[in-house]
This record gives sequence, C-alpha cells and structure tokens, in this order.
Amino acid sequence: MLTASSVFLNSVILYQLKPEIVRDIIWTVILVWVVWKIVSAFKNISKMQAQRVNHQNNTYQQQQRKEGEVKIDSTQSAHKPHFKPGDGEYVDYEEIK
Repeated sequence: MLTASSVFLNSVILYQLKPEIVRDIIWTVILVWVVWKIVSAFKNISKMQAQRVNHQNNTYQQQQRKEGEVKIDSTQSAHKPHFKPGDGEYVDYEEIK
C-alpha cells in the first residue's frame, strides 16, 4: 500500500531533486506555518476582545434596575470556617497586665 509520504520519497529518489528545490520547499512550509500561527493568534485576540465587550455589556445591563427594584446577593456560601472541628481544641486564656 502506497502512502503519500512514500510516493513523495520515491519521487525524490527517482527524479533526483536539486538541493535548492528541496530547500525552497522546506522554507515555504515553514513560512506557511508561521503565517498560520500569526493569523490564529490575531483571531484569538479578537475573540477575547469580543467576549470582554459582551461581558461589559451584560454587567452594565444587570446594574441598571428599575426604581424600587431590590436585588439581594447571597454570600453565605463564600464564608467558610478557617478551621475544621477536629483541628484541635480551644484553650481559654486570661490576659495578665
């Protein structure tokens, strides 16, 4: 079974490509890869900026409320005890001056 790479290698061997042509092919592949990476980086930057704008718009819309509207944010789950019940025992002390 012939694969693309074996066909390419056979053609290189059969036709005895000049080193300059092989060098040019390699540099072309490298250049295409670099350009592709740069373009994809710019696409990612533009996506991030669009997400930031959408987030700012959503935040602004949430902050604008009708007169008399009340919003209660619950933060009970954010307060966790610093110590677990089995971490030790409490020692009562008296400050002496």
